[in-house]
Amino acid sequence: MQDICLGIDHSAVSVSSTAPSIEFYEGLGLDRSGGSLNVGREQALLDNVSNAVVEVTALTPAEATPHVELLCYRGDFDRRVQPQASNDTAATRLVLTVESRATLETVCAHLSGALLRGPEVGGDNLYRALLHDPDGHLICLEAP
Repeated sequence: MQDICLGIDHSAVSVSSTAPSIEFYEGLGLDRSGGSLNVGREQALLDNVSNAVVEVTALTPAEATPHVELLCYRGDFDRRVQPQASNDTAATRLVLTVESRATLETVCAHLSGALLRGPEVGGDNLYRALLHDPDGHLICLEAP
């Protein structure tokens, strides 16, 4: 039997607080498109966290998919994130493509406090900037 990949419809990001994360991701041009409070056995098994209670917020670009989901876990456990350096080989980042270099510059100016590097042209001639969200997750914006 042949494996078939139907694609990725979202990226999930664990956040310590929903409101500042929504504000940040809206600054990237995503719009809040839904949300839920997930509880119960299935969520506990999915997360391997007993009694998991997760506030899920969907943020969607104009194209509607793929989207970003913010996962804010409630309860008494350590939420501290160990930020990774941008050059760490284990560092992950969410890569978002914006429509133009002008748009990328506008977003970076609006979120200047989150800017780590750029905007700059890379060896592949893509215009990029590296930012961090309120929880330290790396976000790479790129434009043609």
